[in-house]
Amino acid sequence: MRWVGSAMPDLVAEMILEGWKVPRDAWEGLLEGDGADQVFEVYDALRTLMPPLGMVNRWMGKPNDNALFGGQPPMKKLLEPGGLVAIRHLVRGQLNVW
Repeated sequence: MRWVGSAMPDLVAEMILEGWKVPRDAWEGLLEGDGADQVFEVYDALRTLMPPLGMVNRWMGKPNDNALFGGQPPMKKLLEPGGLVAIRHLVRGQLNVW
């Protein structure tokens, strides 16, 4: 999804990051470039995979045994360099969307 000439993607992404309890000092790095679009894509894919309201936010904070996360919560990976892209690839792959 591309948002051209609008502050909307940043606002939406900030609401998502707040729900995921991402520390505010990490927001700037996550929202650089097309980061807002990527945050929205991850959230949208997760909402499709886990429809109950609130489940996506809980998923980000719970330990995960997927090899990408190594038993750590996805939030930890999200805060690593390249973590947002890696999570985006993982969840979009679960939807078979590219």
